[in-house]
Amino acid sequence: MVVLRLHGLMLRLTTLIIPSAAAVLATDHELDSPGCLRHCEDVDIPYPFGITGNCSLNDNFLIHCDNSSGHLVPFIGNLTVRSISVEQPQISILFDVAKDCYTKSGEQIVTKTKSTLKSPNSMFSISTKNVFTIIGCESYSYLTAYETNNESIYLTLSTTCRSIYGVHTGPACSLPGCTSTDITDRLQNMTVEAYSYNRHNNTRYFNNCTYAFVVEQNQFSFSRDYVTNFPQEKLPLALDWSVSYDYDACGRYSRRHGLEDGSGYYCQSMKGFQGNPYLNDGCQDINECENLSLNNCSEIRYCVNKQESYTCSCPFWFKGDGRKDGTGCKDQLPGFKIAIVR
Repeated sequence: MVVLRLHGLMLRLTTLIIPSAAAVLATDHELDSPGCLRHCEDVDIPYPFGITGNCSLNDNFLIHCDNSSGHLVPFIGNLTVRSISVEQPQISILFDVAKDCYTKSGEQIVTKTKSTLKSPNSMFSISTKNVFTIIGCESYSYLTAYETNNESIYLTLSTTCRSIYGVHTGPACSLPGCTSTDITDRLQNMTVEAYSYNRHNNTRYFNNCTYAFVVEQNQFSFSRDYVTNFPQEKLPLALDWSVSYDYDACGRYSRRHGLEDGSGYYCQSMKGFQGNPYLNDGCQDINECENLSLNNCSEIRYCVNKQESYTCSCPFWFKGDGRKDGTGCKDQLPGFKIAIVR
């Protein structure tokens, strides 16, 4: 198991010194030098993230890789980093499942009834590509958090059922036994709490726990068996990340996209380019002629790649624009053949 520590998410910003906006980007050679490790076990660590200070944009993107302890420690709390994307931009972590459980006699079992996720700055937020979910039959849950504009948000879910036979298995939660709601705002400092009605007094023989969590969309499929026993302690959760305006992070052939709340921005390769937009030469021209799904030429051999785009043409003796959605290529002399005499 690998341990990644996102230093920026554990910092107390009172001692953080921010360089000026005129800070110059390191060269791609420096960022990809042998000293810049870009993998931590099976997790890719793309720039602007880095395992050492000279390989990351700033301390907010520092990741500590520890191969000995067996778990990850980013953010304020132990959170496993599953993957990092520079094109979204998103980082996938594992977040705790909150549980409230009882014995057959009604005694509360010591469990993690609250799951908390805190970030000291606006560079990281809970993505809207997550859903707030609860499993149980005498269960309710609260989610409290702050939007990036510091407005508080409060969500509640509840679910009830009389027997296990009324619960249906399916890819998505559906009452009874499970329900969920979308995360519609970029949130920070989130707490999920799990509770039970009447200590599961009426359902202990088949459901003695409430399970509550926030999970990435399409990363959770519900089973009726989960009402009796949900085995997962952690589930994938997506975080959005951005760059502070104190830094000029976009490389060549990329554009800056500001967040609506003005807290930061992210970089994206220009149309016709792909790659890591945070490296000076990370965005490379896409050769549309090498991929049939990226060009509309009627004959691939007459596709000509150009920077940011491509053109289609026709062979000799044919006329037209060479495009499937255009005039195509038509023989100017149908039935006419040229005989070559040797």
